[in-house]
Amino acid sequence: VDVPDRTLCNLLHWQAEHGGLGAPAVTQQFSMLSFDVSFQEILTTLCSGGRLHLVHPAWRQDMPALLDQLESAGVERLFLPYVALQLLAEHGVRLGRRPSRLREVITAGEQLVCTDAVRRWFGGLPGARLFNHYGPTETHVVAGLCLTGDPAGWPVRPAIGRPVSGAHLRVVDDDDEPVPPGGTGHLLIGGPMAAPCYLGDLGLNRTRFTEVPGLGTFYRSGDLAHVDRDGLFHYAGRDDD
Repeated sequence: VDVPDRTLCNLLHWQAEHGGLGAPAVTQQFSMLSFDVSFQEILTTLCSGGRLHLVHPAWRQDMPALLDQLESAGVERLFLPYVALQLLAEHGVRLGRRPSRLREVITAGEQLVCTDAVRRWFGGLPGARLFNHYGPTETHVVAGLCLTGDPAGWPVRPAIGRPVSGAHLRVVDDDDEPVPPGGTGHLLIGGPMAAPCYLGDLGLNRTRFTEVPGLGTFYRSGDLAHVDRDGLFHYAGRDDD
């Protein structure tokens, strides 16, 4: 998959404006370089004048060691896939470990589920906020939600939120007609990040990308979604399941 530079540039500008930290921060590197989020955690940190605390590969499987590093390095921001977030929360609750300077946790890559461990861990992190980011590899992050209020009241499966700057999300039926709010349909993604990106596969590019009259190119994500009364998008599974 060949993702254009403008996709990442658009995301960097959006996160700088809508992220939870208003000053340069210490960010813990976690993602492998083969994962698109690695570019997000590295570049959002360096472009804002922050400091990136490099990861030791063993920390990805050793949650107590990662908790030690978060505290000793004064980490303020952390990007984690959901499975790692759940493991970190479980160990944090069991060991009574809550990094004192952690203020922002961003999760992506899988559907976020706010388990009891996640709620309890964040309940002991005053001032820390959890961000749920959504976006397939082909477009990177296109929607985000910041969970606020008492973690005990967070929904089990939070919304994926609202589109990032420049992104256009459409929920459509099998004929590509818009689905009314509350109805579940296929999620199409438009904007500067939607561009044929499958190298050497013209057939797949024709299948996954479509032109919407007056709105430009859209990517067929293969995901199902619905929009609630507040305009928040909710992930509803895959259309090929």
